[in-house]
Amino acid sequence: MLVKAGKRTPNYQFLPGRTQVVVNPQTFEWESLRPPLLVENFNSLRAYLDLLPPTSLRPRRLTENFHVFQIHQLQSVDFCNVEQVVKAKLFDQNNNQAILKFPYLYRSRIGTEVLLEYLTQPLLFVAGHAYLTTEGLVIIPISLIFKVDKKRVILQPWICGTDVQRIKYESKLLNDSQL
Repeated sequence: MLVKAGKRTPNYQFLPGRTQVVVNPQTFEWESLRPPLLVENFNSLRAYLDLLPPTSLRPRRLTENFHVFQIHQLQSVDFCNVEQVVKAKLFDQNNNQAILKFPYLYRSRIGTEVLLEYLTQPLLFVAGHAYLTTEGLVIIPISLIFKVDKKRVILQPWICGTDVQRIKYESKLLNDSQL
């Protein structure tokens, strides 16, 4: 969406101005992205991150560790009660492994539930921040592209609580609590 002017209300709603608003449909063909944004091999990113100095000694750039990952296989989707995260194993085209972790917070509670539902569908891409930990390469997702009914669908679990899914989720909770 391209908007020339607008304002944000105190409750964080965006109100477009009287100028033209242009909406371009997105097909989510992220294969066309180029390196270093698109990562097809987890080991190459792991090697690059290994060479960097510690985060406390390098420049502060919010997008420094932001990448788009092409996913070939998804396994072991689970909610970890100890860490309070949705956890899954991701594999690239060379069968290298990375770990997807999405934290469960009150603000993202609906997005977490929707993410757990969507992770049963084929996952094509994950966009998010990547870090090296003792577990290996860990990806904290911002956007995920799934193939649902032969179409590509985006899920942004941090903000998906503002749409129809939120209403469905809250009505489901209400119905479950009345039983």
